[in-house]
Amino acid sequence: MKTVEQDLPKEINPMPLIYEFYWEKKDFVDFDPFFEEYWKRHYSYIRKFKQKYFGDAQMNSLE
Repeated sequence: MKTVEQDLPKEINPMPLIYEFYWEKKDFVDFDPFFEEYWKRHYSYIRKFKQKYFGDAQMNSLE
């Protein structure tokens, strides 16, 4: 089985953080706290990814 996340560049792939939270720390947080941490760690990479593949027209949706 393969997930969509596996095709993402490593800089924005959420799987390492998922493993960190749920396997290493055994911190079973809800989605919102997980996403806040993901966003904090990966925001700059997400902007670069979005700029590369979608251009300036789509950048405002990240703000």
